[in-house]
Amino acid sequence: MCGRYVSVSSPTLLAERLHVDEVRADDADPNYNVTPRTEVPIVAETIVKDTQERKRVLDRVRWGLVPSWAKDLKMGDRLINARAEGIETKPAYRRAFEKRRCLVPAARFYAWRVLPGRTRHNPHFNWRARREHSARAGPPAGACRTCCDRTRAPA
Repeated sequence: MCGRYVSVSSPTLLAERLHVDEVRADDADPNYNVTPRTEVPIVAETIVKDTQERKRVLDRVRWGLVPSWAKDLKMGDRLINARAEGIETKPAYRRAFEKRRCLVPAARFYAWRVLPGRTRHNPHFNWRARREHSARAGPPAGACRTCCDRTRAPA
């Protein structure tokens, strides 16, 4: 499960690599420790109202899914990852998964592990040697423009 990640690619590079039609995200400084509540780049598909044409848009949203029924934005702090095994059935994720999906570009990510003989979690930095970045699937929410990433249970 990813609790932090690295976001260093420019909107121009992301648009090129992820075949984006429109860029709404502004340039931001590289972030080597993206935390919940941070404005992060995502790629989502949108439909043009006049022509019903689909296009891919690069935008920025708040990391941490806030369901439409939530009373407080703080709920998004706990909903930063959606397990693939339950995303279709969990009330917090179900509607966003059915209606709105996105890609969350990440250069690298951190996972927390408990080491033998220790009680606290320690960060473990994960990367892919040949890739500058990857994109994780995630459902963005509605009106307050938030997202989470989709993960799977550890093997």
